[in-house]
Amino acid sequence: MGKKKLREWLGFLQVLSRFDAQVDVRLKKVQGRSILFGVLSFLSLFVAIFGTAFSNGNIGFVSVAGGVLFVFLLLFIIYRIKVSRLKRINLDNSFRDTLLPLLQILSEDIPAKGKIVLDLDLGCPAAKGNKISEQKLPPGRNRKLIERVYRFNAVHAAIPLTNDARLILDIVKQPASYDRYYKTPGASTNIRKSGKC
Repeated sequence: MGKKKLREWLGFLQVLSRFDAQVDVRLKKVQGRSILFGVLSFLSLFVAIFGTAFSNGNIGFVSVAGGVLFVFLLLFIIYRIKVSRLKRINLDNSFRDTLLPLLQILSEDIPAKGKIVLDLDLGCPAAKGNKISEQKLPPGRNRKLIERVYRFNAVHAAIPLTNDARLILDIVKQPASYDRYYKTPGASTNIRKSGKC
């Protein structure tokens, strides 16, 4: 990303950290509401099906149940779209968890005129371009199990110190994602877990 003095990097990273913290809070809240409306949609569908059967197709009940189901489904879709949009601007937290605290700790050991070389990747660790391997694992209880491993160079920093030394920091992540196809009497179900953005 460039070569700047400590003060300039700290100012930039602190602003970035505040923005990312706000996105994380918002994303967590929106994900919670998405799950809530997904569960309510399922429950309202269940009530609508069995209520219609037991009410002998009562028009009033069917219209109310259908209206409630429609509202919950609409809210679920709206919040899923919001989750997707927030994930696009959500940043990898390596700079917040490691780099920023480290620079603050080392501030007294970095020369005032010394310039820090910093390269950040704030994208998704499990982006397609970062994939380094893909393999089928023994399925176990699953119909099929696929593992994908990614390599993500999150941070590279060259930090000058007052004793003419230079500290090199490299943060490399290697997340994995799993596609599980569960065995069911009817169709298979695909569930993705971990490592996906």
